[in-house]
Amino acid sequence: MELDYKQIGVNIARRRKELHLKQVEVCETAELNDKYLSCIETARSIPSLEVFLRICQALDTTPDHLLIGAVPRSDYSELSFALLDKFQTLSPENQRLCLAFMDLLCDGFNDWAWPSEHLTFWEKRNYFLLCMIAGRNDFIFTLSPFDFN
Repeated sequence: MELDYKQIGVNIARRRKELHLKQVEVCETAELNDKYLSCIETARSIPSLEVFLRICQALDTTPDHLLIGAVPRSDYSELSFALLDKFQTLSPENQRLCLAFMDLLCDGFNDWAWPSEHLTFWEKRNYFLLCMIAGRNDFIFTLSPFDFN
């Protein structure tokens, strides 16, 4: 597998600019030569794993965030990465809700039931709303008021 070091450099520069940091500030935090980061960002130099991890730490990010698009993966589209970015911003409760809804979409709402007996009222309400949004009226009408207790 070959990495796209130009893309890694672009990702590093983008993250640095998002944080409104100058190259010299990142170099000081990561304990790098001030010219070295410029070479990494323009793919003139390839950082060691240790240097890469120090840059990640200085930019308050994870290695996977800086590697997005640098590892050739034909099975992931831009849409997949956009979905992942949005998913990571959700609370754990909303992540579970999102996964449940994706399960519903993937199996076409066949044989669907509450994913857990221990759901809160609000979680059940959210599933109910998702069914409405998805146009599953036949499922909604099978619910009883006791399903929300």
